[in-house]
Amino acid sequence: MVMKSSERFIVLLCLSISVFFLYGCPKKTVKPSADSLMTLEAVGVLEEVRDAFINKKESVLERDMTPFLSSEAVQELVFDSATISYEYKLITIKDEKVTIMLTWQGNFTKNHETRNNGGTCFFTLQGNPMKVIQIEGENPLSIPR
Repeated sequence: MVMKSSERFIVLLCLSISVFFLYGCPKKTVKPSADSLMTLEAVGVLEEVRDAFINKKESVLERDMTPFLSSEAVQELVFDSATISYEYKLITIKDEKVTIMLTWQGNFTKNHETRNNGGTCFFTLQGNPMKVIQIEGENPLSIPR
């Protein structure tokens, strides 16, 4: 089979473009900023806290929260099962503190009775490793009575 000159041109053009994109574009290594690293760590801690609360892992709550906040959370572990979902809205960093505004929805079941709750809250985290030092607003770690 003999290619027409227009077919050859299209094949060569496609090949040239492919080679240019594969080898011609330099690969840059992008280093994450200090703020993005702090944000990732803070969000990771909040995910750990939520999972620890749902799974009643007191040691994780004690590790990731101040003693006062973790003792308050442990007192709320009176449900049979729970689900909590977060939707992150705003993250601010000031000095070494990260404040995360989020909305949340929760379902808490005890004795075959399910209660739904939700709201908006602000978690403030600080330290190395980061810990939750303050919760303002509707606390997702407090079950409805």
